[in-house]
Amino acid sequence: MKLSSHLMVMLAVLRRCLVMGAQHSTKLVSREAATVGRAEPLKWTMDKNVKHHVNKNQIFEPFPDDTQMAMF
Repeated sequence: MKLSSHLMVMLAVLRRCLVMGAQHSTKLVSREAATVGRAEPLKWTMDKNVKHHVNKNQIFEPFPDDTQMAMF
């Protein structure tokens, strides 16, 4: 069976993520060791009407009423 080039790239990325992910700790970084956030927001975030490039959904609030939120 011949795999498409798109699928081969996806498999290569997945393989790299799995291998590289195995080398890192799963512990959270302490507050003291964490990188400091930005003093000013990125310019592209200033326009609240920005839409996702692929699915054209709102990136910032207000979201449509039928939108569900997932927090990880």
